[in-house]
Amino acid sequence: MTTLRIYADEPQEALWFKRLDDRLRETEYRLLNGGLPEEIERLLDYDRPDIILTDRGEPVLVVEKSSEVPSGHNMGQRFGRMVRAAEHDVPSIIFFPYLAMKHGTHAGRCYANARYFTAMWEVSSIHEAPFWSINWPCDDDAELVTDGSEDELISRFVTEFLDNDCSIVGLDTATEIREEMRWGYDRSVGVNPRYESLPRSATIRDTDALVSEWETDRGDVDVSEEFTNRAETLVYKCNMSPEKCRREDPYTGMQFVYDYGWCREGPDPRDKHRNLVIDVPKVPVETWVEKNPNDPQRKSALWYATADAISLKDGVLHDF
Repeated sequence: MTTLRIYADEPQEALWFKRLDDRLRETEYRLLNGGLPEEIERLLDYDRPDIILTDRGEPVLVVEKSSEVPSGHNMGQRFGRMVRAAEHDVPSIIFFPYLAMKHGTHAGRCYANARYFTAMWEVSSIHEAPFWSINWPCDDDAELVTDGSEDELISRFVTEFLDNDCSIVGLDTATEIREEMRWGYDRSVGVNPRYESLPRSATIRDTDALVSEWETDRGDVDVSEEFTNRAETLVYKCNMSPEKCRREDPYTGMQFVYDYGWCREGPDPRDKHRNLVIDVPKVPVETWVEKNPNDPQRKSALWYATADAISLKDGVLHDF
């Protein structure tokens, strides 16, 4: 009898995953919809991933699958799910296109942002748990391949992973995946060198100057000594209005990209060489707290997962 079990966000995701290896075809799956074991629940604190595979009741792999064009925040908003896996020493794979055609008004070829690869490598290094990606291939016109052959590498990985008693140590496909990630990064930077650095919405500020600016504009801001001791602060600006600030995607996921790529140096959110501040300049504190409480029973708690402060129109939240 198999010791494997699949937990899935949606039935179609479970059915896709079950097709990746014959041993999974008869494996029972359960939806991530309540009444779950504690070892599964703790992986959902930063949102639900598409797939959690367990062996003998213990999570051994988290998988995310996306056919979305890798532009804007599309991939970054999924990062929290994989970071949570790494925090609990569970390997994760995100299967997404490194290149895809965007249709509509602003049609064109879109390449995966190199910042994503930078953040994935840092998550893997800091937590000593692989956070890898696998490319969803496209054709010569940058249209996604959907004839089943797109699953070739992830299927080989899953097969080798199961053969290896659900361990990633020594897998041949692991080397191939890491090489493909490096290729994806290099191609991204080659196409758009700006992808190697921060976007215009994320700036690195002198911490003393930033705090002085807050005090001038908002009054006294009693941030911690730990905050002021860090010479630099990355400020991530989110241009939400008071009427539309009750939201999590895509901004909460992107904070993990900037945190791990440019601020973090250890597994705890406070292990930083540079502060991370989420700047929401149009929203008053009272409105923000009402619509986005730091409540672990709500997804809005994700706003407070790794940031050192949230800068608002008339005040600064800190020391969550």
